[in-house]
Amino acid sequence: MVYTAESDPLCYPVGLSFNAEVLDREHVIEAMLERFAGSEWPLATLILDIVTEP
Repeated sequence: MVYTAESDPLCYPVGLSFNAEVLDREHVIEAMLERFAGSEWPLATLILDIVTEP
C-alpha cells in the first residue's frame, strides 16, 4: 500500500508520499541491526525507499 502525502500526517508538510510496502519486518530488523553495528547505509537506504517523491 502506498500512502499519499495527504493521508499521512508525517509526510504531508513536506509534500512526500509514504511507501509502506518496503516495511517488511525482516528488512526493517536487518537495517536496524546493521545500524547498531555501525553501518548507517542500510537504514538510510530503507528511509529513502520509504519516502518517495509524489
